[in-house]
Amino acid sequence: KRKRVEYFLEAAALIIKKYRDVLFVVVGGEFSDEASGRTGELADMAVTLGLKDNIIFTGFEDDVAPLAASFDVSVNVTEKEACSRAIMESMALGKPVVAMADGGNPELIENGVSGILVPPHDIGGLVDAVERLLWEDARRIAIGERARERAEAEFDVRRNARQTEDVYRELTRGKKCV
Repeated sequence: KRKRVEYFLEAAALIIKKYRDVLFVVVGGEFSDEASGRTGELADMAVTLGLKDNIIFTGFEDDVAPLAASFDVSVNVTEKEACSRAIMESMALGKPVVAMADGGNPELIENGVSGILVPPHDIGGLVDAVERLLWEDARRIAIGERARERAEAEFDVRRNARQTEDVYRELTRGKKCV
């Protein structure tokens, strides 16, 4: 439930009213006993919202990169997430991300540059941001390129590991460590 997929479904239902040729994909599955039955609940909601022919629920995926590489836009509606791996993965793939402007998202995404941030609970803002990226090709491509560049420059695991090692070396310089 903390992933707030219902926001995505509500936005998708509004988008599909204007643009019938959009396919929405929900990637992921239930990862705890507490979430048991959630996928069925969301699938039922999608049908009720008129999305039956325009949505796919993939379930759990070991490797989302091949799937996400086919997306035009990545949407992340999780609230209060400290550091979203899904956002970083999408950015690394050169995909523009639309995400809620809370948690660690504003630290990952430069609003309007490497993605678009919308206020939490703002379904209208979410719809507007997604629609603009879907239909403004040059903007979508430019934001995706900036996202990839930012991911490579700021979120590369090897670079971050070296920086962490440098901090430890500096902190322990000249000291005996046990």
